[in-house]
Formats: sequence, C-alpha cells, structure tokens
Amino acid sequence: RLGDGDLYLHEMERLTAQPDVIVLSACETGSTQQQGREMLGMASVLLATGVSTVIASPWPIPDTAVTVETMVRLHEMLAQGSNGSEAVAALDVPGYGGLIGGAFMAFGA
Repeated sequence: RLGDGDLYLHEMERLTAQPDVIVLSACETGSTQQQGREMLGMASVLLATGVSTVIASPWPIPDTAVTVETMVRLHEMLAQGSNGSEAVAALDVPGYGGLIGGAFMAFGA
C-alpha cells in the first residue's frame, strides 16, 4: 500500500523506468516460496521487472524503536549515495549487536 493506493507487482512491469532501489520494510518480504520448480518471492519478481536492488528481510522483524532507528539509518545512507549492499552492510544499531540490521538483505546488484 502506497500513499495513493495499492501497488500490485504486475503493475511494475508497465513502468517506463524502474526504481534503482526498493526497500521492503515489512516482515518476511525477502522470503521465497516454491512455485513448481522455481523459488519466487517479492524480491525476485521486482528484480525480474528491472529493479536493480531490493532490500528486504526474509525473517520476522520486531516492531520496536530499534527497528525504526535501523530503517531511518538505512534510508539516510541510501540518500547519501550508498548503494544497497553498502547500506545494509553498515546497519548496526549500537547496543543491539546488529540483530535488527543483520536481518535485512540486499538482493540484486
């Protein structure tokens, strides 16, 4: 759900320009399910539409202030020019041992 309504993955295929980075901050948005002989998930579908990097977590993430702080740091690093892999690798909230930051992965380039 976006500010102006729902966005369905099939609509991503119709975009004339794909975003370079998409951050999926909801729980388990980086997980995959077996569909026949393929493993499919939101990240793989978005990458197939031309998105360069998808940042998501394949695990449940607690809804805490630490998670909010982690997501703020992630978006700040991306805004400052870090690529998705650099931003995810740098996620470490002091005093939390990297548990929340380490739950996110960068898929793609």
